[in-house]
Amino acid sequence: MVLYEIVLTVDAKAPGPKILEILQKAARLVLSRSGNVRKLQNWGERELAYKVRRNEQNHTNARFISMWIDAHPVVLKEVEASMRYNKEILRQMTFRRKFKLPEGDGFLSKEIREAAARAA
Repeated sequence: MVLYEIVLTVDAKAPGPKILEILQKAARLVLSRSGNVRKLQNWGERELAYKVRRNEQNHTNARFISMWIDAHPVVLKEVEASMRYNKEILRQMTFRRKFKLPEGDGFLSKEIREAAARAA
């Protein structure tokens, strides 16, 4: 398994439940393929450095979300493909991380597993 960080730039006007649904779908996909969601961070809404044209609108503000996953590279491609055509996601960027997160840091995978099991 490889540790990846996926940084999402999400439309600031997108409703919270819709964003949560996107993240839960990605988490379920990773967990169903023997992966692990290690950390989930909401960095809040920030002003963009330049206008992003998406869905026939110019976006100047966006919400940034970071998701850390342990997954096989094939699973990462599936997660990226599921997010690529989502209208709420303006941009996404994936980083391969060489270090490991401590178990007690951030949003633990146990909590995500429980939430994904309840949602399924």
